[in-house]
Formats: sequence, C-alpha cells, structure tokens
Amino acid sequence: MTPLTVTASQFPVQLSLSQEKKFFPHEISTYIQHVNVHIKTDEDVQTHSKPPQELFLLLDTSTSMAGENKWTNAILAIESIIRNMNSEDKLHLIQYNSRSSIIFENENDQRKMLNALHALYPTGSTNLMAGFDQVITLFKKYSERLTLKRLFVFSDGQINQGVTQHEQLLKEVTYMKTIYEITICSFGIGADFDEKLMTNIADHGSGDYFFIQGADSMKKVVDIAYKGFQSLMGTNAYLKITTKNDAHIVDVYGYELKNGENQIIPIGDIRYDDMMNILFQTEVKITEKLLEQSEIDYMIIELWMTDVVDRLSKLVTSKSVLFSFSKNEEELNDLNKVIARLVELQQIQRREKEVTELLREQRVQDAIKLKQNLADQVEFTSKALYEESAWNDEDLATIEYAKLQADTMKRRSSDMVASFSSGIMKDAELAKQNEYYRKLSEKSTKMHAEL
Repeated sequence: MTPLTVTASQFPVQLSLSQEKKFFPHEISTYIQHVNVHIKTDEDVQTHSKPPQELFLLLDTSTSMAGENKWTNAILAIESIIRNMNSEDKLHLIQYNSRSSIIFENENDQRKMLNALHALYPTGSTNLMAGFDQVITLFKKYSERLTLKRLFVFSDGQINQGVTQHEQLLKEVTYMKTIYEITICSFGIGADFDEKLMTNIADHGSGDYFFIQGADSMKKVVDIAYKGFQSLMGTNAYLKITTKNDAHIVDVYGYELKNGENQIIPIGDIRYDDMMNILFQTEVKITEKLLEQSEIDYMIIELWMTDVVDRLSKLVTSKSVLFSFSKNEEELNDLNKVIARLVELQQIQRREKEVTELLREQRVQDAIKLKQNLADQVEFTSKALYEESAWNDEDLATIEYAKLQADTMKRRSSDMVASFSSGIMKDAELAKQNEYYRKLSEKSTKMHAEL
C-alpha cells in the first residue's frame, strides 16, 4: 500500500471544532461530551490547476424505462450533462438492457453525442452485469489517462437477467473502484428499483446514492450530481480521530463506529463552496492524574483527502480538542446550546428509521402519526436555533450550518407529510423517499440541500 503523503495544506478548507461543554468539574468521574466537526470550503476561484474529467454513464434502457415519462426525462438529464461539459472533459455512454453496448466513448463533440443519445430507445430486460462488463472494457482502455474519473449508474427496476445476486454485483463494484480508482454513484428511478442494491452500489463505490422520485425531477437530481463532480477538490476524504487521556468515542451520528483508539470516519468527497458536519459523542474519564493539569488535550482530529490534481493522499488540516477544569457553577452550567440542537436533529433522524419501517410494514396511519410528531420536533428545534448565539468565531460557522440543516429537514418533512396526504404514492415509494431523506439529513451537506 502506498504510504500516505503528508503535505502542508494549500486548500481553501476551514475546519471548526465546537464542544458541548467548556469545563468539567474538578473531581474524579466520567462525563459525556459532544464534539462537532464543521468543514467549510471556499468557492473555486480557478487559481489552481485541475485535471480533465472523465464521466462514464451506464444507462438502463430496459422496457420499463418507457413508462411515466422516465425515458424522456433521462434523455433530458444526459443532454444537460453534454451541454455543460468543459472543453477538455470526456464523456462515455453505455446502455444496458438484456445486453449492453457502448453508444459512444471518449467524446466531447456535442452534436455527435446528442445524435447518438436520441437514437436510443427502451427495450428488453435488465442485465446490469452486462453493463459492468462494457464499462470495465472502457476503464481498461483509458486507465493510463490522468483524468478524474466517475461512473453514474442509472436503474429503474429489478435486475432480472444475467447475474442477479447482489454479492456478485457488489464484488464487481469493489473491483472497479479499487483497480481503476473510480468513484461510483447510483441513481434509483421511480418506485420499482432495487433500493438495497442501488444504495450498496454507492456505498461500495465510495460515491453518492440518489433517489429520483418522479421522472420530472430527474434532470434536477442529475444536474446536482454532475455539479458536485465538477466542483471536486478532493476524494476519499476521511477524519482520523485519535483519543488521548482515557477519552473514548462512543457514538458517531450518521457513521459506523469501529473499535480501537483511532477512529477513521470516511466522509467521501470534498467540494468547493460546500459545508458538512460530523457530530460525535465522547466519554471522558477524569483521573487523579488529570486533575493535576489545568487544561487537558484529549483528542486530535485530522482531515485527510486525495487531491484531485496529483491523486496523492494529503493531510489538509489538524486540530487538538481541549477542555479545562472548573469549580465555578456558572462556568460548569454554561453549555453550548447549538451543539445540543444538533444532537436533537440527529436523534430525530434516527427515529425517521421507524417511519420507514412502518411504511414497509404497510402501517401507514402509524407512520403518518410518527412523521407528524417528528416534523413538529424539527419545527421546534429550528425555531430554537434562530434564538441561539455563538460562543466564539468557530461556532458561527456551526450555527450557519445548523440553521441550513434544520431548514432543509423542515422542507423535507413538509414534502413527506404532503405526500402522505395526497395518496398518490404507494407505500413502498413513500418508504424509499423517507429513507432517502433520512440518509441525506444524517450526512447533510450544503451541496445536497436542494435534494
């Protein structure tokens, strides 16, 4: 394995740390402390070199794509990508139904690509592995090219021909990601696609999963995904958290907690003009030895990412987390209420999983009741956030993000309540939509706030 390259940060990235408590009592005990990591990036000012980009589109052209305007809107979405490409970028289009074929490759000629796109029509079954085979052919062909590569996989149905076992399909995804260093994003269209497979494709491919609820929203969703690709600063980003002095991480909201003193939290892409938060809960054990010190350094947080320019893994920034002791009641009771509100929002998101399960069990009335209750909680927390003030300058960025997250969750909750009331969507589609919103809000970013 190539060793990680530590480089002094030249990236327009600000990492802010906020804690729930500034002080702990001057006594031997164990305390809970919430810590929030806020990452904010500046706009792309085009003063740096960026590598050409290469996008591979794997389009489902099976018969089911003909219904509900899905085909028309899929074509419009790909048209938008073609028209917004940069002059040095390349596009590849592969279709799959019962079989798969390369429609065009290594292209930048708009007219040629549009003509080939409009010659397609939906037919046949759904054989995703055939599509993967064709994509790998292109990956091999252009593997030596120094471009930033990404694969978009579109599907509106169940895989019903060729390899259908998830394990084999996901093994292929992992192979493509590892061997060809490509990020893979998935797009599930409508009510009938295999939700578990499409989310796992994105997870195994270190990419984003997008749910396209209605055909009319397809262009908007694909435009957001493509804009995210165009604004990349780094990929495969992660937080490395090293705890010290008997401190332990006991929960990371929205992410999987792993055993060990050091936590590696994968956070995916770092984009220009974006914001994201990672909130976690720590357990701090105060010992007699620690009481001898006035200030305790109990955690080091490092942000790493793979630079899109030279493809090297770099340390972007690093900060230590400190706390002090106090015997002053006023200081001990001075809590960061913004962090408390962020915890409330994450706890609401965890309960959204219950709404999804109720819908999958077709207990619609119970789901509606719980959904409305959670929507009311979001409304309360949102109002409270606008009344909070910052402890320090670093907290200003956290408040800005928290308000955006609360407003986005309110809008998504309102959308879901309206969908319940309309009776248009099936229970299964409501479940997919609610689960998608839950996942987006768990790992909320400014870039995806419009989804």
